[in-house]
Amino acid sequence: MRTEGALRLILNSKVMPQMPCKIVQEKFVQFLCAESGSAASGEGEEKAGTTTQGEAKLTWFLAKTANANLATKLYNNIRVFSENE
Repeated sequence: MRTEGALRLILNSKVMPQMPCKIVQEKFVQFLCAESGSAASGEGEEKAGTTTQGEAKLTWFLAKTANANLATKLYNNIRVFSENE
């Protein structure tokens, strides 16, 4: 979801232990999240970048940042939080 009147994206997802994450090109960070509830309830629905696992769908997200420095900071924060889980 996007915050009103801003170009910020809010992704409400738990950072999981050993969560796959990588920097793609310079300004993009790609990571895998588990979606549950109504977002993952489409049975038999296969979309590019998603894998069904039990009740949750694993989905790859690609976050674009303003510059390579911010992409590195985002990547490092995801790594730190995923190692502490």
